Amino acid sequence: MASEESAAEPAALGADARRRAALEGVVIAMRETLRHFVLENFMFGAAPDKLDEDASFLDTGIIDSTGVMELVGFLEDRFGITVEDTELTPENLDSISRLCAYLRTKGVGGGGETQVRRAS
Repeated sequence: MASEESAAEPAALGADARRRAALEGVVIAMRETLRHFVLENFMFGAAPDKLDEDASFLDTGIIDSTGVMELVGFLEDRFGITVEDTELTPENLDSISRLCAYLRTKGVGGGGETQVRRAS
């Protein structure tokens, strides 16, 4: 019996490692999708190294209040979520890092139903 249990452990560990790797891939894709959108739509094709993932969009002038609405439309279309009025806060939308964290709370990239959609 003990040998059956120990044989099942490596298989379970392998499945966990595969799930973590898949999740990491989705999170990387999500981050790159967000970076690309911000660079192309608000920084007009600036070099990717010009976008610090923790920098505030508003404080650095990357996005203004009108741009936030464009960003919200993108998030809803691309990631299949609804951004509620109460969620329109800097804590959720003011940097690449904060966007990623917010999308994870909405089930994107967290193994839930909502995943990154490909651009059409």
